[in-house]
Amino acid sequence: MKVSDYIAAFLAGTGCEYVFGYPGGAVTHLIDSLYRTPGIRLIGCCHEQAAAFAAEGYARRKGAPGVAMATSGPGATNLITGIGSAYFDSVPVVYLTGQVNTYEYKGRKKLRQLGFQETDIVSIAAPVTKYAVRVTDPMEIRRELEKSMRIAVSGRPGPVLLDLPMDLQREDVPPEALDGDRETPPPVTKPDVGRVVELLNASRRPVLLAGGGIRLSGAEQKFRELAGRLRIPVVSSLMGLDVCAGLENSVGMIGSYGCRCANFTVANSDLVLAVGTRLDTRQTGTDPESFARGARLIRVDIDPDELEHEVKRNEFQIQADAGAFLEELLSHAGEICSDTEEWRKTVRGYQNRYPAGNENGPGNPNRILERLSGLIGPEDAVCLDVGQNQMWAAQSLHLSEGNRLLTSGGMGAMGFALPCAVGAWYAGSGGKVLAVTGDGGMQMNLQELEVLARDRIPVKILVFNNQSLGMIRQFQELYFDGRLNATVDDYGAPDFCKIAGAYGIENTRVREGESPEKLSELLNSPEPALIEFALPQTTLVVPKLEVGRPVEDQNPLLLREELRRNMIVEPYGEARRYRAKIRAVFDRYKGVGGDFPPRRIPVPDESGAAAAFLRPVTADFRVSLPGIESLLSKWRNENPGLNAKPFTATPEGTAVWLDRLVIGKEDRLLFLIQAPGGKPVGHIGLAGFDYEEKSCEVDAVLRGEKSARPGLMGFALMALLRWGRRELGLQVIRLRVFQDNPHAIRFYRKNGFVVEREEQPGENGEGKCHTVMRYSEENTTETN
Repeated sequence: MKVSDYIAAFLAGTGCEYVFGYPGGAVTHLIDSLYRTPGIRLIGCCHEQAAAFAAEGYARRKGAPGVAMATSGPGATNLITGIGSAYFDSVPVVYLTGQVNTYEYKGRKKLRQLGFQETDIVSIAAPVTKYAVRVTDPMEIRRELEKSMRIAVSGRPGPVLLDLPMDLQREDVPPEALDGDRETPPPVTKPDVGRVVELLNASRRPVLLAGGGIRLSGAEQKFRELAGRLRIPVVSSLMGLDVCAGLENSVGMIGSYGCRCANFTVANSDLVLAVGTRLDTRQTGTDPESFARGARLIRVDIDPDELEHEVKRNEFQIQADAGAFLEELLSHAGEICSDTEEWRKTVRGYQNRYPAGNENGPGNPNRILERLSGLIGPEDAVCLDVGQNQMWAAQSLHLSEGNRLLTSGGMGAMGFALPCAVGAWYAGSGGKVLAVTGDGGMQMNLQELEVLARDRIPVKILVFNNQSLGMIRQFQELYFDGRLNATVDDYGAPDFCKIAGAYGIENTRVREGESPEKLSELLNSPEPALIEFALPQTTLVVPKLEVGRPVEDQNPLLLREELRRNMIVEPYGEARRYRAKIRAVFDRYKGVGGDFPPRRIPVPDESGAAAAFLRPVTADFRVSLPGIESLLSKWRNENPGLNAKPFTATPEGTAVWLDRLVIGKEDRLLFLIQAPGGKPVGHIGLAGFDYEEKSCEVDAVLRGEKSARPGLMGFALMALLRWGRRELGLQVIRLRVFQDNPHAIRFYRKNGFVVEREEQPGENGEGKCHTVMRYSEENTTETN
C-alpha cells in the first residue's frame, strides 16, 4: 500500500470527512490518494492560509481534529498564521506539508537550500505546534499519525504538523507490519473542590467567569447546569461567549472592549471563579493589580504553564480539565448555600443602566448587530473576523443555546472569518453559517469567494465597511494626535458588492437609515450571499479601555461621581494607575518578564550625535559587567567635607552596594552611563517617586574617571530628564545636593534645575543639610 494511500485511509478512518488545502508538486501523491479514498474529500482553497483557517473552523464546530495540507516551501510557510491561530486558541488541527525528496534535502550541509522549495518547516512551526516532525522512515507512518492525533487532542489541545517528503509518500508499505503509537493519554484525575465550596459559601458577591477551555473540554452543558444551580452572575471571555449563550444570569463579556455592566460586575465581586481562561491583559486590563481587586480569584486551568503565570497575588489554583472540575463541583452543588439575592439585584441594575452598544454614534453597528440577532437560528454559527467588527459583534450579538461563535482570539488574525466559515459549513450540524468581517479583513482572504461560488456554499458574509482600518485608526486618534497614516490616508476598499457579483454571488448594500428589505431573504437563501453595511468612517468601538485604567473605567469616561456610585469596592485611584505604569515601563527597560534584552537610552550631544548610552543596571547585568569594581573605586563622593578621598571597591562590597540599589527596588531604576565602545563612565538613576504628584528624584549621580568627552554627564542628565518626561509622564523632577557642594549646585543650575528649598539636618532622616532643586526646562542652558 502506498504511504499516501495509507495516510488518506487513516484520516478517513478517524472520521475526518474533509481535508482543506491547495495543490503543489510536493503533495500530488496525497492529492491523488484523497481523490481515490472513499469517505474523504479534498476541499481546494485559494490560499494556504485560508486552508489553515478553514481546518480550524471545521475543528471548532465539529469538535474533532481538522486537517489542512500544503506543498513545500511557500505553501508550508503560508500555513503558519493559521497554525499559530490554532495553537494560541488550543484547537486540534493536523497540518500535512509536502517536502522535497529525502535525497534532495541539504541535511547538515552549510547550504541555504538544495532541493527546489526545500524549507525546514518543522523548525519554523515548532514554536506554534504541540508536535512537529519530518517523517523519513515509511515504516513509522502509522506511529507518527497516531501519535500526532493523540497529542493534538490530549491535555490542552493544539495543532501538530507532519512534514512528508515526496519519496516517502510514494513508498509502498505493508499496513499489517506497521507499529502503532504505544502511549495513551494520561487519565483525567478528580480535582479536590472542597476549598472552592468553602470560598463560594463565604462569598456574598461571587462571579462565574467562563473561558474557551470549557468548550474545548466539551463541558458547556455542565457549566450551564452549574450556573443555573448556583444562580450567581456569569461573565465571559471573548472565547467563552457562546458557552454562556442564552443563560438567564449571563451579564456579558468582560475586558478592554467588554460591556460596562460585565466589567462593573467583576470589579465589585468578592470571589471570581474563572474556568478555562488564561486571563490575559485584554480581560484584566494592563494593570492586573486593579482587576477584581476586592475579590479572591480561583483559577481552573488544564495547563500548568498557564497557572505558573500568576495573575493575582494569593490566587487559588486548580490544575484540572474543565469538564472534570465542573462535574466534581456539580456533585457538591447541594453544599453551596451562598445568599446572593442582593448582589444579583445590584448586577441587574448595571445591566439596566449600561446595555451593550448603546454608546455608539451615527450608523451604530452595535444596533445593526443587535437587530440581526433576531435572524440567527438556534443552530447557526457566526464566524468573526478581527478588528472593530469583532468587538461590535461580541458586545451586541444575542446568541442562544446551540449557537457557535468562532473567532481568532490569541493570534487575532485578520482575514479569518471567511475561510473559517467555509470550514464551519463543512463541519455540518445544521443551521446557517455567517461570516462577520470588515473592509480590512475582507481584503485579506477575498479570493475565497471562489470557493463559495464553486461549491455553492451558502455562507452569508456581512461586511461592515467604514473605509478605514478602524481599530488602529481609533488607536492613532487616541495616542498619535490623529495622524492616520495607512489606516485612512493611503488606504482604500473596493466595492465588495461588485466583486461578489463578479463571482456570481448574490449581494446587497445597506446604507445608514435604509431599511434592509432583502436582508432576511438573503440570510435564509440556500445560496451564498454578501451584505455590505456602509458605515461612517468615524465609527468607534465603545466602550474601550485605555492603558493603565481598571476595566470598569472605560472610555468614554463616566463622570467620577457616577463611577463612584457604581462601586462597592474602593475606586482605583489615579496614583495607583500611575504607579502601575511606572513599574511596567521599568520592567520593559530592565527586560523583566520577556525574552528581550534590556533597552538602552541614547545620550545625544549638542549636535545630536550619540555621545553615550544609558544601560539599565539589573540583577544579572551588575554581575556580568566587566570592570565594575575598578570603576566604582574611582567614583568619588562629591562632598569634599564628608569624604575627600576616592573609596576602594572590592567585588564583595560592590555586590552589596549594587544589591541595595537594584534588588527588590521596584520603584528605582539605575542606569550605567556607557561610552559608545561600552566603557562604563558613571551612573545615574531615578527614585523617590510620588505617584500623586507624578514626580521623582534624580538619584545616584556619580562619575568615574573624568571622561574624555567634555559635558558627558550633562548630556546623560538631559537624556534621562527627556526620557522621564516622555516615557514616564513625569510632571516634576527634583534632586537633592549637599549644601556645601557648590560645584554640584552650579552643574545642576546649568542643566535647568532651580533651588526649590533648603532642608535642615534631620528633615530627610539624615544629619546633613541638603539643597532641593527642581527641574525647569525654561532654565536650561548649555550643558558642560
